[in-house]
Amino acid sequence: MLKLFYNDKPESNLLEVKDYHMVWQRTPTKPNPSSFYKVLNELGIDFDWSDNPDSSVVVADLGSAGLVDDETCNNMFKTLSERYKKVLIYSGQEPWNANIIREYVLKYPNLYFMDTTTFNLGQDKNYFPFPSLFCQMSSNDMCTTLNYHNGIDYKNVGYKFNCLMNIWRPEKHFLRWALNFVGIDQEGIITYRNPGEKYHDIECHLEKSSAPPTYKNLLLNQSTVSQKRVLEDYNIDEVELSVPKRKFDVNFRVWPEEVFTASAFSLVCESSSNFTNQDRYVSEKFIYPVMNEHPVLTMGDQYYNVMIKKLGFELHDEIFNYGFDTIESMPDRALALAEQIRDLDINSILSKTADPNSETRKKLRHNKYLIFNKGSILWTKMRLRMVQYLEELQY
Repeated sequence: MLKLFYNDKPESNLLEVKDYHMVWQRTPTKPNPSSFYKVLNELGIDFDWSDNPDSSVVVADLGSAGLVDDETCNNMFKTLSERYKKVLIYSGQEPWNANIIREYVLKYPNLYFMDTTTFNLGQDKNYFPFPSLFCQMSSNDMCTTLNYHNGIDYKNVGYKFNCLMNIWRPEKHFLRWALNFVGIDQEGIITYRNPGEKYHDIECHLEKSSAPPTYKNLLLNQSTVSQKRVLEDYNIDEVELSVPKRKFDVNFRVWPEEVFTASAFSLVCESSSNFTNQDRYVSEKFIYPVMNEHPVLTMGDQYYNVMIKKLGFELHDEIFNYGFDTIESMPDRALALAEQIRDLDINSILSKTADPNSETRKKLRHNKYLIFNKGSILWTKMRLRMVQYLEELQY
């Protein structure tokens, strides 16, 4: 049977905040948790706990920490590498930069890295990508979600789309201002936050762009503007449960119901994973609308939607044209997507979503089934891949 190593007590993390400031520390009673064993529970993989690191899988859970090449991170990995034969560096929340992973593998060949990009194997040694967020989003033990799909009638719709973005990234910047450039940012429920300072990432991407100069200038000018747009701007309040109001966070993945009932589809901007030769990052931004049977149109890395189809999800090609997905330049991809959304007829979309027997509704039910049914092809693939990884780590 598989064994997981525990340093202090079962279920605790190998790392603490003092080791790395971004490591999760949630409550006084569980100050140092790990979510990795909960992912195994969701996958139905049997395991036991062990205090012998030489005969068990050693996991260091970075939580939502980004992987950076700095002194703190280097010292932490150096200590782990010297102390254990093999260590899995794990994040159930974030995609990591490919080049940084490669650098650390060269330095510490007994360290293995598992982030949340999807699990098709690439050429990178000691890299075990795994879409853990599917497990987290379907687990009451890991996070709170609310499913409104029984209450969504797809009729009382005032906005063409919703597009919820928060922490600034280049891809979000491009999509936000592409929607503005084509004149439709008032047609959607959009949340957004500018960085308040100029980011050189924007200029690097624009060097490869063939978009109009006026669009490029808009992207550059808006990179220095401090601006924030939140749900309250649309009179959509925080979620009211039996507990006091809570905002969306890593353990409380709940959007107000109006986000779905008031918009015809969910426009999702997925973060770039930086693994250009591998599969992409699937976050709660894609998963949550699917769980609620809301049509999803996603902009991610190039060929993102090809990856989504490989996982078993059905694309809404009866509504959307996915030609934008093949465009290499990120700002150009965002502009092509925005132009398509501008030309979409909201009444045509609603005629498809309101009919329970339509092709669209059948796809919505299929995609929700993939996530909730642990016997689906998605879960079978995840289970088999995790077993492969664990066998390499334990033996």
